[in-house]
Amino acid sequence: MVKKIHSTSIKCLAWDTRGALLFSADEGGMVYATEVDMKEGKHYSWLVYESSSPIVEISYSSMMLLVSSTASSVICHIARDVTQRNPPKVGSKDRKVGEYG
Repeated sequence: MVKKIHSTSIKCLAWDTRGALLFSADEGGMVYATEVDMKEGKHYSWLVYESSSPIVEISYSSMMLLVSSTASSVICHIARDVTQRNPPKVGSKDRKVGEYG
């Protein structure tokens, strides 16, 4: 399901508490949300955020997705079919360069 939307290796997955939204992030910096309808056997995906750095961690709570890349962390508000262009950054400085920031 999510493998088809990513063009690079998937690095992180996170579910919402209802099990209806699956978030996936890859080493190319792309973060997608996939709405899953288990009853109907259908799913719908959209781009949530695109980073210029590889994603190393994602965490979801209450319609907010924390996205951490090797360069910085941002908080994305989740709404269907909405791609975050300039989400709020966590902290005022970028991370030091390294495999995990």
